[in-house]
Amino acid sequence: MSEHDWTEVVGAFGVARQLGRHGVMLTYQGWGHGSYTTSPCVAGAVDRYLVDVAPPARGVRCPAVDPPA
Repeated sequence: MSEHDWTEVVGAFGVARQLGRHGVMLTYQGWGHGSYTTSPCVAGAVDRYLVDVAPPARGVRCPAVDPPA
């Protein structure tokens, strides 16, 4: 992880912290952006939030998905 990437992760945790009890951080342990279409774990968490207003539990981490060959 580059220094720039790490700065973004720290910033995202800061935003979640600023939101107090309403802030939840879902971490994708892979690379790149747009993980909704590549990670069933991320897609499921986002769908549950958008459809049922059910945020993921605190500390949830979605494993990396290898990109297609």
